[in-house]
Amino acid sequence: MRGARLLELLGDRGLDVRDHGDLPAFRWHPDSASRSPQNLAAVVAVATSVAESIEEVVRGGELPLVVGGDCTITVGVVAGMLRAGLDPSLLYVDGGVDLYVPATQPAGHMDSMGVAHLLDEPGSAQELAGLGGTTPMLEPRKVVFFGQSAVSVRPSEDPRDVEGVVFAKHGFRSYPIEVVMGRASEAANEARTDIERDDGPFIVHFDVDALDFLDCPLADQPEDRGLLLDEAMECLAVFAGSAWFGGLVVTEINPDHADTGGETLRRFVEGMAGALAGTSAR
Repeated sequence: MRGARLLELLGDRGLDVRDHGDLPAFRWHPDSASRSPQNLAAVVAVATSVAESIEEVVRGGELPLVVGGDCTITVGVVAGMLRAGLDPSLLYVDGGVDLYVPATQPAGHMDSMGVAHLLDEPGSAQELAGLGGTTPMLEPRKVVFFGQSAVSVRPSEDPRDVEGVVFAKHGFRSYPIEVVMGRASEAANEARTDIERDDGPFIVHFDVDALDFLDCPLADQPEDRGLLLDEAMECLAVFAGSAWFGGLVVTEINPDHADTGGETLRRFVEGMAGALAGTSAR
């Protein structure tokens, strides 16, 4: 994303940008010692590094933009904001709801468990759920889901529908893709008004699997349906324009799925920079 001129594009649009650099990378590999969760120690180490960096950024009065990694990066961002004395809400723009815990996720990949660990759902790995210094890091009433399919955000009493059961227990606020497509700005304004009622900063988590893979093939694990890139950027512009906008986390980008010339990534970066430009007014 640096190669696609992310920093320059943000600066061109009037944003005062400070690059805090990269954290040490971890390339995923199968964890033969633990089927579920996979690579827990590495996930906790990365999220801890993120939390430490975000605490410093927030205490310095800056608005964080965090790019990279899987969805557990957002656990570190929330933890860092809590360590800095803030009490954030979470606007979760994603193809899924990430409400599994190790015992309910046979594949063991923790990028499907981030929200559950923020909520300290029963069975959560406490090494990750406790990063913010308090559990849960988020109350269910402070989470808004946006852009998932109606099936993903439907409460269920069927124990085989693990995430649906969690949804039924908490009654989350949600704006499924079916009410967003074709009216992106309107739906985004509704979600923004909703989360602004929390009277505190909110973080936008944006997993690129919320995008239509044929329109913008960047997701590491594409979903069946998604928003057009232009629709998603309309929504992000609405969110970023809020006085309570507290930062953006972008996850799961796999540029190997895009065109070899980099045009897809450039389109995404240009759209994101344009959407964030409204923050310069604050």
